[in-house]
Amino acid sequence: MPLEISEIGVRIVIGEAPSAPPARAQGAAGMTPAQVEETIRAAMRDVLATLRMQEER
Repeated sequence: MPLEISEIGVRIVIGEAPSAPPARAQGAAGMTPAQVEETIRAAMRDVLATLRMQEER
């Protein structure tokens, strides 16, 4: 199963935090920060597993 990552978004803020985070930063589809974190961890596990399988070939 080929895996292609075409875009990765990274946001860094230096200085004071804005009074209200942008709506997009609150998570996709109203996810809590914990749910977003778990989704990211699961995606990272999948990517690393795929990379390991490719190295074994």
